[in-house]
Amino acid sequence: MTTVMRTRKNTLDQAMLAYIPAGIYRLGSFHDGPIHHVSLDGYWIYTCQVTNAQYRRFCKSTGAALPKDPIPGYLQNYPNHPVINVSWDEACAYAAWAGGRLPTEAEWEAAAMGGNPENIYPWGMTEPVTGEYANFKYYSGDLAGRRLPFDARGRGPLPVGSFLPNGYGLYDMAGNAWDWVWDYYDPDYYYDCPEQNPRGPDSGTTRIRRGGDWARSALSMRCSCRSSMPPESRDYRMGFRVVMDDPPEKGAD
Repeated sequence: MTTVMRTRKNTLDQAMLAYIPAGIYRLGSFHDGPIHHVSLDGYWIYTCQVTNAQYRRFCKSTGAALPKDPIPGYLQNYPNHPVINVSWDEACAYAAWAGGRLPTEAEWEAAAMGGNPENIYPWGMTEPVTGEYANFKYYSGDLAGRRLPFDARGRGPLPVGSFLPNGYGLYDMAGNAWDWVWDYYDPDYYYDCPEQNPRGPDSGTTRIRRGGDWARSALSMRCSCRSSMPPESRDYRMGFRVVMDDPPEKGAD
């Protein structure tokens, strides 16, 4: 699949979006269940996870409560880090305020692969070992000393966009913080879903999260790796990004 970079800006929160073209996408892998294909309409997705600065703007605009700081001053002093400790409902509220929604699981995975159906990771086939690709459990690259000390080993998130983007221009589709996505979790639905724009089961007790985080191993960095949490969870390793079907600003950059 040929990738053609198209970007736009959301004037409400200044987030950049990249276009994911309509087409048939291969999902799954030999690691994470059988390979299957879905047909998706075109959509736009935030190139980075929602940041602390953007979420503070949302809270000021709407009166929503600020999330709990995992370390003192996180929300105020680290404006370009991913907002975390946000529940699924709170992520949905932000997305609606910004004029969008959370990505479906299929949309997220298609975007993570960066336009190459052979990719295992957002950057390609190479497993991260110590890391120039993503902020994960064993990362020891040049930015290791800049991670915030969320745990006793000095591991934690980095500013969004600290690593190279994938083929669609998307950052942190692996590591740093998980992304909430729209779908309820069902172990069978993913492999036996509708072929056209699947949106997940009609009900469930947990919601899907994708992408892994700064404390997870290389296994969670795979585009096809799946996990879930109760939607009311507020976790210091959980973030999100937004999808738009029709972004508010029409001009392309």
